Formats: sequence, structure tokens, C-alpha cells
Amino acid sequence: MKRIEDLLHLDAPTVEGGTLRARLTKADCYNDEVIRIRDNPVSSQGGIVVLRGNLAPEGAVIKPSAASPELMSHRGKAIVFENVEDYRARIDDPDLPVDESSVLVLKCAGPVGYPGMPEVGNLALPTKLVRRGIADMVRISDGRMSGTAYGTVVLHVSPDRR
Repeated sequence: MKRIEDLLHLDAPTVEGGTLRARLTKADCYNDEVIRIRDNPVSSQGGIVVLRGNLAPEGAVIKPSAASPELMSHRGKAIVFENVEDYRARIDDPDLPVDESSVLVLKCAGPVGYPGMPEVGNLALPTKLVRRGIADMVRISDGRMSGTAYGTVVLHVSPDRR
């Protein structure tokens, strides 16, 4: 944070009662490969992209480095799951009308629809597609997932609903 002080509100209070400015006076970086300067990023594109549109009027996020490049611009038939229980009950149904161009949509997995906001946004692909060698497809949810997960997954769709 010390390296981006010019972007921060340094008089903002911190949880221990001081200011961000006071906390940063003691900050040092000991490894430039871990905490990089702006002129030496790991990637030329940001780690997270905020999306807006008719499905996410208040925004959503995607992690481009985890997404399949060919899926970053995509159209497909939506397969909608009303909630996590619906997803679990139907995802491996052999009669589910899903193919590799489909978009999996999970509703009611965010903090309003699924209190506690457990990590359910990284939807597993249908087994019948995995057996065919499909490794990724577009998935959209108002839920969350770990930052270490992979795939073309749009998360935190807002507003989330019950």
C-alpha cells in the first residue's frame, strides 16, 4: 500500500484507531517479486475486471487470468439453476440440455439468497462434458469462490436476489 499512497485516502481511520498514513510510515517491502511496483506488473492486464450489463446492473467481477481466452467473448444458451440445491440436483442429469457452448447460471448464491455467502460460485462442469474433454465453460453467479479457483466464471453479480 505504501507504493500506491498517491491513490489512497491516507487520513482514513484504521481498525486500531490511527490513520492509514500513520500505518504506512512503518511499511517496507522486502521482496519486489512478491509486492511489485506499478512499472513491473506480473501481467499487463488487471487481476480482476468489473463488468456491468443487463445481468449485473450494479456490477460483477471476473478474473481474466483464470479465464479461457476464447470464452472472454461468448454467446450461448443459458442453463439456469434457481439455487445451489437445484444446481446439485440437476448438473449431472444426463437429460440436462447442456453443451460446451452453454452458459451455466446459478441464482441465489450471494449474501441475500444464500446467507453466510459460502464458496459455491465455482460451479463444476457437467460430468458428461468433462468426459468429452471440456475443461471450461462460462459460468455466472451472484456467489463467490476462492481466488485460487480457475475458469471463466463471472461472480458477485449484483444485485443478488432470493
